[in-house]
Amino acid sequence: MFGAFSRNKDIKLAVTITLEDVLNGKDLILNYGLYNGQSTTATIRIHPGVEHGEGIRFKGLGDNRIPQIPRGDLLVFVKIIKHPLFDRDGKHLYVSQKVNIFDLILGTKIEVKTLTGHNLSVNIPKGTQPGTTLSISGHG
Repeated sequence: MFGAFSRNKDIKLAVTITLEDVLNGKDLILNYGLYNGQSTTATIRIHPGVEHGEGIRFKGLGDNRIPQIPRGDLLVFVKIIKHPLFDRDGKHLYVSQKVNIFDLILGTKIEVKTLTGHNLSVNIPKGTQPGTTLSISGHG
């Protein structure tokens, strides 16, 4: 009877989250309109590590205009707000820290704040060149 329709239409939405939400994941309550003019509410979970622009499919939360066939899906596209301190490249976080030239020559330890707000002590080896990227494993 419905021919080409195997299910109702999908609904596409965009959500904006913070870099902290990327670290921990985020539960969201979404209010959105269906094609039949009704509105609905859904609680969804954005998983930790989500990428900017990533689409997440939530099965059966889309349109339900034709009751005799299954609901469509809800497609949520994620936008991540640029963080004032950190840059992200996949699973890696980058933070720029100014270091005195004498500390680069002689070596030193500096404190670097993490995304969770903790301070890490980072060893700057003697003779480090300006612009050098140091890696702190397990804190990205």
